[in-house]
Amino acid sequence: MLESLHVKNLALIEEEEIEFKKGLNILTGETGAGKSIIIGSISLALGAKAGTDVIRSGADEAYVELVFDISDDEKERISKEFEIAGIEEGKIIISRRITQDKSIFKVNGEKILVSELKKLTSRLIDIHGQHEHQSLLNPSYHVDILDEYMWDEIEPLRVEMKSVYNQYMELKKRFDSFNINDETRRRDISFLKYEIEEINAARLSVGEDAKIEKEYERLSNAKKIIESMSRAAECLDEEVSMRISQSIKFVGQALLCDEELKSISSELYDLENLFGDVSRGINSYLERFDFNEERFFNIVHRIDTINSLKSKYGNTIEDILDFEKECEEKLQRLIDYDYDKNSVVKELFACKTKVDEISKRLSTLRKDGAKSFSEEIENTLLNLNFNYAKLDVNIKKGENYTEKGYDTVEFLISTNPGECVKPLAKVASGGELSRIMLALKSIAAGRDDIGTLIFDEIDTGISGITAQKVAEKMAYIAAQRQVIAITHLPQIAAMADTHFLIEKHSDDDKTVTSIKELGYEASVMELGRIIGGENITDAVTNSAREMKELSKKSKEKNRK
Repeated sequence: MLESLHVKNLALIEEEEIEFKKGLNILTGETGAGKSIIIGSISLALGAKAGTDVIRSGADEAYVELVFDISDDEKERISKEFEIAGIEEGKIIISRRITQDKSIFKVNGEKILVSELKKLTSRLIDIHGQHEHQSLLNPSYHVDILDEYMWDEIEPLRVEMKSVYNQYMELKKRFDSFNINDETRRRDISFLKYEIEEINAARLSVGEDAKIEKEYERLSNAKKIIESMSRAAECLDEEVSMRISQSIKFVGQALLCDEELKSISSELYDLENLFGDVSRGINSYLERFDFNEERFFNIVHRIDTINSLKSKYGNTIEDILDFEKECEEKLQRLIDYDYDKNSVVKELFACKTKVDEISKRLSTLRKDGAKSFSEEIENTLLNLNFNYAKLDVNIKKGENYTEKGYDTVEFLISTNPGECVKPLAKVASGGELSRIMLALKSIAAGRDDIGTLIFDEIDTGISGITAQKVAEKMAYIAAQRQVIAITHLPQIAAMADTHFLIEKHSDDDKTVTSIKELGYEASVMELGRIIGGENITDAVTNSAREMKELSKKSKEKNRK
């Protein structure tokens, strides 16, 4: 179950810590006090999308933390699917830190991907939003509702169906790609062969273009190079060599009289040797330099060939060779076209047969389970003040396969005697849809392993006796698992095992939403406010107290 919620700098909340209890946790407060912020903060921690506008004005970041207390059975079940540090302690701590540029999710202190987080939390908590019951108006949602009812039985087939369906769609995509006529194929083969032969004939090698560009630069400037190097050689003539030798001679004479000139003498000898090396190097270069006109022509031609291929097939030789490889693969596919097509047709037929077989098995299961599903819904609706309710599950074979099979499922309902069943969208009001959704959740409460259910104003559109029936049903669900609910109705609020009040406080500088757990007397006063508004008279307070006591007796009776 959800043990606690910690919220900091989120919307109107500065910092709040809420400790939820077992059973029915009820949240009440004036309209606009921020009740939905509490449920919204839980959704954010579970991976809901959030913009930076959720960060409280003046703060740098928002923070939400959920602490779940899990049973040994839950621990064992979750450990089989997820690797969570510290789960052996029986706690799962989920946090989300929202800054201006990112959100960081953690589970027990370790970062986690949102996709994995959502898989994990779907095993822990189920949130029913204010408008979720509207999804009942969409028949495409009905197949999932029916399947959830018999999930233990149908899950293996759904998993198998999804895998096989994905294979089927991939094969169908491949089959659809075989849409080239013979004339187009022959033309494509001819063109690919031409491109491959053109690239292959050039016998390209990686790095070749840079190497010959360098040689082209050298040969195209041959005249300039020879003239410059010849003049350099002329500058290093015998007269310069002779002057260096004479300098060495005179310094040598002086060295006999002053040893401080030893280093200068050594440097002059080095200069003489360096002069000789440079002079010989220049002369050797000039002797070896050979401008071969034929070689220059071949280089120019090679550069033109490579640049022509680059303009057609890629910016680099690597790109051209990659393009050639792609052409070879395309050519091979076109050559093997008929063989590959026939192979795909055979695979597609086999896969379609399997898809059809699994779809039939799914359909049989659904039709077998639909009767008991309808009966349970009708009985539950009777307890929710539908004095007469008839629900049919219409299962038909659709035109196309999906990962759920080929069934189309639609719920048809009649809420008055003598009326034939019709689609929900044509019959049910907002309040009726809320009760139908509650009936579904009530049935699910006895079948799945989710420890916490959250209802955000499921009481929309109901009042009076119906509200009392809904309150009793919520209390019934809360006897089996933790329930957290926002309500405006006193009948539901009176059923609370734990009652929280959400208030909004404003001054000149800021507005803050706060939440606090109410004791018995404070809960009675809050019920009085819901019943009587601003004028809470003794009569209203007595009515609230009586409602609280009656609810207590009702819970004790229903939970025996």
